[in-house]
Amino acid sequence: FPYCYSFILSYFLNHHQKIIQPLFYISSLLLAITSFVYTFYIFDILSFPINIFAVNFQIISFVTSYFLSIKIIAIVLGFVFAIVLIPLKFPKTLNRRVLVIYSLFVVFVFLITSPRPSVNPVLFSIRAEIVSVFQKDYQIKPLENIQITSTFSDNFDFLNKNFDTIPKIDSHYDKIIVLVMESVNYKDFTNVSKYKKQSFFTKNKSNSLFFNHYYTNNLDSYTSLLAILHSVFIPYQAYVNEQQYLFVNKKPNLVRFFNTNGFKTLFLTSYGKQQERFIPALNEWNTVKYITDFPKKFHCVTSNKIETACEDFAVFDDLLEFVSENEKVFVFQELVFGHTADWEAELKITTLDYYNNYFLALFEALQKRNLLENTLLVITSDHGPRQNTQVLANYNVPLLFVSQNIKNQIVSDLASHLDFKDLLLSVLTDSDFNCNTEKIYTIGNSNELDYGMISDSNQYIFINNRSLTVKTNQNKQKVQQFNSDFQQYLNFFKTQKDR
Repeated sequence: FPYCYSFILSYFLNHHQKIIQPLFYISSLLLAITSFVYTFYIFDILSFPINIFAVNFQIISFVTSYFLSIKIIAIVLGFVFAIVLIPLKFPKTLNRRVLVIYSLFVVFVFLITSPRPSVNPVLFSIRAEIVSVFQKDYQIKPLENIQITSTFSDNFDFLNKNFDTIPKIDSHYDKIIVLVMESVNYKDFTNVSKYKKQSFFTKNKSNSLFFNHYYTNNLDSYTSLLAILHSVFIPYQAYVNEQQYLFVNKKPNLVRFFNTNGFKTLFLTSYGKQQERFIPALNEWNTVKYITDFPKKFHCVTSNKIETACEDFAVFDDLLEFVSENEKVFVFQELVFGHTADWEAELKITTLDYYNNYFLALFEALQKRNLLENTLLVITSDHGPRQNTQVLANYNVPLLFVSQNIKNQIVSDLASHLDFKDLLLSVLTDSDFNCNTEKIYTIGNSNELDYGMISDSNQYIFINNRSLTVKTNQNKQKVQQFNSDFQQYLNFFKTQKDR
């Protein structure tokens, strides 16, 4: 393709140099950058296609800061320099017949990818825009980023369930270990458990408390973790709106609760140091552990800044050491396997199989150290697959409590990460569950703003704020009411910043 492109441009350069030459360098630059980025992230783009029409300055700024390294930038610049030199040297020596055949081959390759728009980002984006034009018009309004000084009553208690004051409790467990899987939804988690007799869930089903109607509030990891630990719904995309919600870190949270109740607290992840920016309540943990050097015996991903990490087993011994050496502990591990397609491609194992091995190994290690009796294992997921923000199943995530003192029970009450605190405290104190959750608000990933509502009986509304397209099983009046209610909550959330 660069040769075809260069041949055509070099012809025009000889005849209309003053006009064409600037356009050539600009288009060459765009071609080189987009070709390189697309090729470099091909596996992740296939699993997480992005609508290029939704890209804005905030997204570009985040990608530039956290995905591009000096090495990548140097390669791109070298690629640009090479493609600019091509029309000056090579096209004049090319056989025209060979060039025509090659050009036809390129067109053919492009055409055979057309039936699968996810392979081609341009076709994927155009298709998404065409589909949105023909969707039903619900006459809703785009959200406004306005500053409201007045507050609202108790209308939004279901979205703010954080501690008023930190209680003192008598816990039935001395060691609480919370394991947060990456991008695993309820359907996939249970499907694996059904056909694998040796799965962790199957082997411990008789001693588990399982929630089958439990949802994430966000399809981005950082805001999902904030919801779990702080019980506050954040109505923003995680990685392009950080300054709008960072004040939530100062609110009363589970880390402060366990510190107050005499537990040693540990935030554990096998991400690199860059993850420090995305650790909720960073300054409140007794210990924060992430990877600062990369053990050769474990697989590590270092292809870009934000994904720099080693597989979860790289910090397995750190977890065991912390649990063994401290009498009362609250451990919160953010698992990383599966966040990028590199993991499964390199280790040749699915995300859920890897997690199953991890859970079984941890259970066995705790058993050998006679620590199971007073240990509560909690397994959940930050969110489901992120590629489709208007699919209900991607918000439905597993929540599983496992202990020798628990008898098998399946709970079908509607709940979300905002209820995690109260559900955990109910298990710790052996008290009844009381979620009182009638509806849940959601935010999609950071590609573009999709917001939604999920209520009981699988009723849902999802709205794209740019195109104003709606996916729902509700009537027009309810969609318009939710559109108005979400705007009010957005206004209300702003008033909490200075409180």
